[in-house]
Amino acid sequence: MGDAATVFTGIAGAFAAAAVSVPLSVWCATLTAGPSPTIAGRPVGMAHGRWVTVVLAAVLGGVAPLLVPFPAWWLLGAGGAVLAVVDWRTHRLPARFVQPLAAAVALVLLVDAAATGQWSELGRAALAAAVVGSLWFVVGLGDIRVAALAAGLLGWSGWTVVFAGQLAASLLGVLTAAAMTATRRSVRSGVPMGSALILGAFLAALTA
Repeated sequence: MGDAATVFTGIAGAFAAAAVSVPLSVWCATLTAGPSPTIAGRPVGMAHGRWVTVVLAAVLGGVAPLLVPFPAWWLLGAGGAVLAVVDWRTHRLPARFVQPLAAAVALVLLVDAAATGQWSELGRAALAAAVVGSLWFVVGLGDIRVAALAAGLLGWSGWTVVFAGQLAASLLGVLTAAAMTATRRSVRSGVPMGSALILGAFLAALTA
């Protein structure tokens, strides 16, 4: 893909991801109905969250063409932006949202492997998802489905990138905890790792 084509695809990906993030955020919000956390004693606003979702989806959707296979990364960007914001607001990553997203990403990887013959990459992606998901389960961490999804997509590119994604997610998780403390949100109930996992995956893939 040439530079001009990459730029055009990136712009199109950004607008498309921003557009689909709006109805996706509404749907995801219905799956996480319940009291919102507070910042400085006031509820985290839903409208504010949707604007953050749109901007984040545009950014992630815009950089997706720099990664391979980019349709899978675009899906993670559009859906992951929704999950990241919802997890920050509610400490929930609804399975009824994550599972269709993971299935769509898996389908893209399968189609790409069938078209290009990259079956070893597909096998490594599946193994990475299984290994990371199992490790998160064994050590008692939450957000297992998103951890497995991000690891599987990174696994397409190699084990080094999978490790980098886990490291990036861990560092971003520390920053998330610090941000919660700074905004007077309690970390006793746990740190929402959805955004750390998704952004960590993009950072690892972009710097690989």
